[in-house]
Amino acid sequence: MTEFVVDDEVITSTRGERDDDSGSFMSASMTAICRMKRDGHAWIRTTGYSGPHYIYSTDNHPRTSFLGLLIRAE
Repeated sequence: MTEFVVDDEVITSTRGERDDDSGSFMSASMTAICRMKRDGHAWIRTTGYSGPHYIYSTDNHPRTSFLGLLIRAE
């Protein structure tokens, strides 16, 4: 499971079960637009391998990415 977190509040998450995916490997993506405070922090959070949801990798180097954009009125 992957969660998008802003200032310790979960904004959205994948919440997918591993068995729900029809292929051999699972992937997920999400898009969120949220209002943040000036000095706010945003990040993604994932569960570890020992949990029911985890990032699987054939080479033992699982990967995630996060792109944040600042949108503001001029």
